[in-house]
Order: sequence, then structure tokens, then C-alpha cells
Amino acid sequence: MSTLHPAVISRPTLGFTLEGLSDREETLFKAIVRLLDHRTLQRWVYRPASPDLRVVADDVPRPMPAGEGGAQPLVLTLSTQPGSRPHCLALPLRADGLEAELNILGEQRIGARNAALPHQATEAQPAPMKLLRWPAPELLGTPERLKLAALMVKRPFTTDWLQQRSDAAPGTCALFIAELKEAGLLAEAEDGRAVSAAAPANQDAAGRLPPARSGLLARIRHRLDLLVRPSST
Repeated sequence: MSTLHPAVISRPTLGFTLEGLSDREETLFKAIVRLLDHRTLQRWVYRPASPDLRVVADDVPRPMPAGEGGAQPLVLTLSTQPGSRPHCLALPLRADGLEAELNILGEQRIGARNAALPHQATEAQPAPMKLLRWPAPELLGTPERLKLAALMVKRPFTTDWLQQRSDAAPGTCALFIAELKEAGLLAEAEDGRAVSAAAPANQDAAGRLPPARSGLLARIRHRLDLLVRPSST
């Protein structure tokens, strides 16, 4: 089975702009973002008009016209002296530090977007899913995945419920669920109820155990009784 990459899963696209940086710093920043595209939870593109994120030098003023949806864009500062300010990276840039900041700021931006949606647009909830059987070992390569699978066994679940209970990153949950679907291990739970994947092997799809064999034993005893009963003649 092919392993899905985080980049294969549909991700929201967010835009960034660069302000007050030298040409070399701009070129380097864009190159690192492209290299990180397969690792970030969102897809980041250079978009000076209505950006979601402003990447600025120390001396750039903070106010800016509202971005997409009327919200102010978030700010990531690049500085030779980052100090203790939040969302401030030291120059020269390190890829791992930029990846972490993009994921944090991206989640903040998506959360703000979702909160701004009309109430009726957020009422529809995804149908609960159920785990049909325990995944093969090659799908359970990390402690996070073992924990997710254990939660799936207990009851029908949604992606949101799984993330809240496991404290796993959204990308981790999304990738695991996508791979389980590809392997045919997930199905929609009927009426929100699903048989536990840890149920006894002789339990049917509705959760019922097969009928007891007492009826057959009773018939056997009855026949034996006829054989050994003395004749009335």
C-alpha cells in the first residue's frame, strides 16, 4: 500500500508577504518555504495582496490594512536580535524554526477564519466513522498512531473528537485517517453507533452474539431419551 504524504491531503492555502527584507533575505525565505511545503500543515504561497501573514524586518511598522475576511494579517518578525518577543525568528533563518512558526500561525489563522463563519455554516457536522478492524503494524509506526487507533476502537469518532482526545496535531490525525481509508479500514458509523473493533470474533455486525446451542443439545438429549426409554408394549 502506498503511504500518503501530508502534501497529498487537501490543505488550506495561506498567503504571505515580505516587507523590509533585503533581496537576498526574500529569496532565501521563499526558497525555504518551498522546501518546507511537504511538512507544513497549510500550503503557503507568496501573495502580497490580502496576505494572511506579514513577514517583516524589525523596523517595519506593524499596522496594515485588513486582509482576507476583514481580519488583520498575523506578523512574523525576522531579526538579528530576536529577544523574547513572540513570533520572532533569528537571522539567518533555520528551516525547523520557520516550520514551527508557520504551523502555529497557520493554525491561528484558520481558527480565526472558522470562528468568523456564519453560525449556520458551521452547524453541519461530519458523519462519525468507525474502525472496522485493528490496523496492520506498518500503519502503526509511532506512539501517536497507536493512541489514535486505541481511541478509534472504543467508539464511533469524528476527526475533531479524535484530535481533542488525543492531543495530536491536526496533520497527524488527517494523515492517519487518510491512510486508514485508503486501506479500507474505516466506514461511516450508522446512526452514530458502531461495533467496537475489539468485539468478540463471533459477534455479528449488529453486535449480537450467535444463538446458544442449547436448542441443538436439547434435541440430542430428547432423541437419546427415546432410544433408552423402555417400550410400553
